[in-house]
Amino acid sequence: MTIPVYISGSDASIEAYQLLVRQVPVVDWERRDIDGFGSLEMLVNVLQANPRGVALLAALDLPYPMVSGIEVLALLDGGSNGTARAQHPLQGLVAVVSSDQRHGDVLKAVDVRQGWGHVSIAGFGPGDTGLVTRKTDAALAACDVVIYDDLIDADYLRSFKAEKIYAGKRKGKHHVSQDEINQLIARHALWGKAVVRLKGGDPLIFGRGAEEYHYLRERHIKAEIIPGISSALAAAASGIVPLTARGISSSVVFLSGHDLVKLVIPKADTLVFFMGASNQRELSLRLRREGWGDDVPAVVIRNASLADMQMRRYTLATLADDASPLGSPSIIIVGYSTAEDPKSLPRKWLYTGIYADDFREGGQCVHSPMIAVEPIALSAVEARQLQAVRQYQSVLFASRHAVELFFARLMDVGCDARHLQGVQIYAIGQNTRDALRRMGIVPDVFLPDCHADEVMQWFVSHPMVAQRLLIPKPACGIGGLAEWLRSQGHRVDEMRLFNVVMPDNIIRHNLDQFHGVVFTSPSTVKNFLKTYGEVPEGLEVRGVGEEEWRSLGVEEFRGGKVEEWRSLGVEEFRS
Repeated sequence: MTIPVYISGSDASIEAYQLLVRQVPVVDWERRDIDGFGSLEMLVNVLQANPRGVALLAALDLPYPMVSGIEVLALLDGGSNGTARAQHPLQGLVAVVSSDQRHGDVLKAVDVRQGWGHVSIAGFGPGDTGLVTRKTDAALAACDVVIYDDLIDADYLRSFKAEKIYAGKRKGKHHVSQDEINQLIARHALWGKAVVRLKGGDPLIFGRGAEEYHYLRERHIKAEIIPGISSALAAAASGIVPLTARGISSSVVFLSGHDLVKLVIPKADTLVFFMGASNQRELSLRLRREGWGDDVPAVVIRNASLADMQMRRYTLATLADDASPLGSPSIIIVGYSTAEDPKSLPRKWLYTGIYADDFREGGQCVHSPMIAVEPIALSAVEARQLQAVRQYQSVLFASRHAVELFFARLMDVGCDARHLQGVQIYAIGQNTRDALRRMGIVPDVFLPDCHADEVMQWFVSHPMVAQRLLIPKPACGIGGLAEWLRSQGHRVDEMRLFNVVMPDNIIRHNLDQFHGVVFTSPSTVKNFLKTYGEVPEGLEVRGVGEEEWRSLGVEEFRGGKVEEWRSLGVEEFRS
C-alpha cells in the first residue's frame, strides 16, 4: 500500500520525516511546499475518511521507536527555520493511524488532543436573564473563557469567574470578523480551556452556531450546542402575539430581513423577520408586491423580554409609512394571527382551485386545492402534430396549464418557441396570457373573458377564412368551443395534455371557521362534496372561471341559491 506523507521544505519537517520513515520502511512520498492551512484540509479529509484509531502527535516530539502497525498518514508543516507562516492550531502535528485496534491505548497515550479543552456554543436567550436556561448557566459557571456576542447582559456575566472576551457584531459595526471568532474559539480550546461561546437567542437561528460547530469539529475539537430561547418566541410572548392560532395560522417561517434582494419568501401564514428593522419600508413594499394585502396586520417589537420593550402595531400599508421606526434590535411579525382583536380579522375564505393568487377578494385566503393537474403522455399522432406545428394557422390556449405543458412537450420532441414562427397565438384569460409571456410569447389575440359564449362572440365579430387550428387542452373540457369552431368551417385539432384529478391528500378544515368557499370549476365542487359531504348552511359561495358554470346552464354564480346542479349529481346546493 502506498502511504502518502506530505511535507514542506523546512528543515524541521525533513528531520521529522526521516524519523518517521525509519518506522515505515516501504513508503512512497511526495515533497510539496504547502502551508499549514493547505495541509489542514488534506489532514481533515484523511482523518474523516479513515475509520481506524487516529492520533495527532507533535511532529518534533514523536515516540521512538513507534509501535509496529502504526502508519503515518499526514505530516503537517512544522513552520520552523525562521520562515514567516500563517499560524494554524494544527501546524507542527502529524496524523497517524493504527491498522490494529489493539493499539488504541498506545494512540490514546500519545494523542495531544487529551490536553485540549471543549467548547459549548450556548444560547443566552432574548435578553432577560431569567430566561437563560439552567444548562447554559451551568456551562458558564464551569468554564474558563466566555466569548460573547452583542446584546448580552454584561452585569450578568460579571458574576462568573471566567475570562470574558467580547466578540460582538452589529450591522456596520463588526468588532471581530467571523473568521477571527472561529480561530479565537479554537485557539482557547487547544490551550486546554473550557470555552463557552455565548450567543443571543438560540445559536442555530440566525446565530451562525452551526458554522462555528463544524469549524471546531473539522479540527477534532469537542463541541456541543446548548439551545436558547429565540427572540422570536420572546417577542411573541411579550407582545401576546400568537405565531400560530387555531383557524387563522397553522404555519410560521423565520426569515432574515437583512438582505431583501436575496430573500425568497415562502408561503406561510405568519412571517417572522429578524434583522429587518432598517428595511421596514422595503419589507412592506416587497410583501405587497408578492400578493400580501395592504390590510394584513404586522407587529414590530423592540427589546423583547426586557423592561424597556417597545411595541407598535401596523398594517402592511402603514408599516411602510412610519417615518421613525423603532430600530434595532427588533422582531417584525406579519400575519393575521397578529391582529389585536381576532374578531376584527378580515373574512376567511377556503380556496379550492390550484392557484390561490387568482383570488383577489379581500380577506384571508386558505388554500385547499380540490383538483390537481396530471400530465398526459403524448401519443405518436400528437408528437407529429407538435413537430409540424407550423402547419396550423393558429394555436388557441385557454389555460396556463395548457401553455406550460404545451411548451414542455414541444421541448420533448426537440422543438422550441421558434417553431411557432408565423403561427397566430390566441390567449383566453389573463393567466393564460401571463403564462405565454413567461415563455417569451406575446399573443396575437388576447380575449380577457374566459366565458365560452364571449369567445364565440369574438369570432363572430371578427370573421375570417376557414383556418386550421390547434387547441391544447385537458382531457375533458373545451369540447363545446371546438365543436362550435368546426361548425363555423374551421378545421380544429385538439391536443390532450393533462387530466384534472382529485389530489391524494386533501386536508379537511373546520368549515365553521370560514366565511365562505371559492370554487373555480365544477370539478372543485364535486371533490369538495366528496370530502365534506355538503356545503354548510351560512357558508358564502363564490365562483370564478364562469365559462364552466355556463356550460352547466348556470347564468350567474355569486352566492345565493343555485338551481341547476343536476348535471353534477347534486340535488340541492345551499349557499
